[in-house]
Amino acid sequence: MRRSLLFTLCCLFCITVIHAQTTTTISSGTNVYNTGASYDVLAGSFVNDGSYTDTTSPGAFNALGGVVFSGAGTTTVYNLNFNGGLSVLNSPVTVYGTVTVGAGDSLNANNNLILHPGANLVVNGYIVNNAQGVVTNATVTTGGCPTFTSTLSTNVSGSVILYQWQSSPDSSAWSNIGGATNAT
Repeated sequence: MRRSLLFTLCCLFCITVIHAQTTTTISSGTNVYNTGASYDVLAGSFVNDGSYTDTTSPGAFNALGGVVFSGAGTTTVYNLNFNGGLSVLNSPVTVYGTVTVGAGDSLNANNNLILHPGANLVVNGYIVNNAQGVVTNATVTTGGCPTFTSTLSTNVSGSVILYQWQSSPDSSAWSNIGGATNAT
C-alpha cells in the first residue's frame, strides 16, 4: 500500500512539472490540465496538437533556453516567462496573468500571443510581431456634440518599451499618430 501511494504521488508530480525537455509533445486528442501552482520548464520545442491548460494563479510556464511553440492544439496558461534566448510562438498561446520577457531575451510572437482581458505584458528584452490584447482600459467621456475625450492605456511595462499609437479608419490601414509615444 505504501509503495502504491508513493508511486501515485510521484506520477501526479511528474504530470505537473516538466523539466528541461528538448521536445515536449502533446498528441491530438490528449488534454493536459494542471491544477495548483505548477511551474513548467522547457527547453527546445513544445509541440501541442491537443490541449494544455494551466490557469491557476500563481502557476507559471517557464520557457528557458529558447523555446519554439507549435502545433494545432490550444495552450492556455496563467503566467508565461521567457528567459534564456529567442523563443518563437508558431501557435496561439493565451495568458491570463502576466507574460514576462527577460532582459536580453527575445520573443517572436508571430501574432500568436493572446493576452486575456486583465493580463499584463512585461518586456525587459525584445518582442516582435504583435501580441493580441495589449490595449486595455479604454475610457470615453462624452461632451456636447461633437466633442468627446478618450483615454487609452496599455497593460505593457518593462525597461525597453517604446510606444507609438496608431489610428485606422477601417482597421486595415494604420498610420502613426504624431507625438503619441507615451503609455497613455
